Amino acid sequence: MQLTSGHYWAIFLTLGLVLLVGASAVRKVKGSKDFTMGGNQIGTAGVIGILLGTILGGASTIGTSQLAFSKGISAVWFSLGCSVGLIGIAILSPRLCKIPRVNTIPQILCRRYGKMIRPIIGITAILGIFFSIVASNLSMINILATLLKIELSTAYFVLFLFIIFYVLFGGILGASWIGLIKTILLYIVLIWVGFIALEGLVGEKNLLQTLPANPTYNVFVNGFFTDIATFFSVIVGVMSTQTYFQVCYSTKDMKKVRQGYLWAAALVVPISIPCISVGLFMKSVHPEILPVQALPYFLIEYLPTWIGGIGIAALVLSGLGTASGLILGLTTIISQDFVDYFIPTMKDKKKLYISRSFIVVTAGVSVLFSAMHYGSQILSWNYLSLGLRGAGIFLPLLAALYFPRKISPIWGVISTLAGTMTMFSLQLFTRQGINSLWYGLVLSGLCLIIGFVKQKNKNQRGIKVS
Repeated sequence: MQLTSGHYWAIFLTLGLVLLVGASAVRKVKGSKDFTMGGNQIGTAGVIGILLGTILGGASTIGTSQLAFSKGISAVWFSLGCSVGLIGIAILSPRLCKIPRVNTIPQILCRRYGKMIRPIIGITAILGIFFSIVASNLSMINILATLLKIELSTAYFVLFLFIIFYVLFGGILGASWIGLIKTILLYIVLIWVGFIALEGLVGEKNLLQTLPANPTYNVFVNGFFTDIATFFSVIVGVMSTQTYFQVCYSTKDMKKVRQGYLWAAALVVPISIPCISVGLFMKSVHPEILPVQALPYFLIEYLPTWIGGIGIAALVLSGLGTASGLILGLTTIISQDFVDYFIPTMKDKKKLYISRSFIVVTAGVSVLFSAMHYGSQILSWNYLSLGLRGAGIFLPLLAALYFPRKISPIWGVISTLAGTMTMFSLQLFTRQGINSLWYGLVLSGLCLIIGFVKQKNKNQRGIKVS
């Protein structure tokens, strides 16, 4: 995998132009609300840009090719889950926007279950988002090390600087603009990639015949329940993630919000087709390479120089977009659910400064953690992250939106704690994998049912609802 001067020119010109667009957003950021919510003025295209800029990251591209290289077409579950999750939020969005003066998931749950739930939800959401950032970072390291011909330790430092520059100045506006441009570039390149890879797989060479039927064509390669749990974990994880909910509050036009979610959902799945095709192609032609290198290797070796360079730049931006969007969501939770709670009188300019400081700290810690787990499967971190968020947040959030004041507040808190601790404990001590999500959701749901019955009994006895 040898980069030429043409590759470097294409890569750095593309990165430079796109990052300048993001940096130009700083002129529109006047306060913390502009930084985290875009001043409620983002349109449909901006909503699509934010969502795809975050969701089409290293896991959706490099991670999908990596998993297809190792386990065949079962790699499709991640993109399918992301798409269904976005449709789910589009359905929830009218109810979300009817709740006044809330911008985060912890705030919604606090409104329904009381202040006791704030630290539990906040910590759960932060941990879940953090593991997704790690997955994105891992997808970026090999590209940066190869691209710049540097040691891995130096590549981690460069990644840290890139993330800071990407999101620090423009906030959600910068993420929106860059996400939209990156998505367009990614689609152009991956359509080209898909045609070449599919031609090799099913054309004259018929490379698919060289691959074993199992796992190549087995959608349930890890077992039916495990793969369905994987799919479901992505859905509930996306529907429990601050970054994707945050878009609801970035514009006052509900029609634009729903259109943005539905367009983003429709555009996610097609990305997986060329990525899976590349993974299978590279498994047949270059079985000696590392699975994580499948997509970057293909872009450099099988595309014209300039197109390949633009493709590499788009992959870099994909990883940066996901990491930066998730860091922005995590920072919003810290700022609005912890800083605002403990220091409600803080001035807006100081709040903006603290938000940006948290971005620097979070980026640094995530890069260090990623370095400690170099070489691990990228999508495994995404599944852990999404499952952790979903187990404790998903059902209490649905109950808060559809059954307000019908669940005993204390049992809403217990539901969140039980789901999260069950998922985390099983992952830590028994290595149950994604199946631990089922146990977490079942226990969380049982607690909500108990809370519903207890609240109903209280109401029937004439006790005032909390």
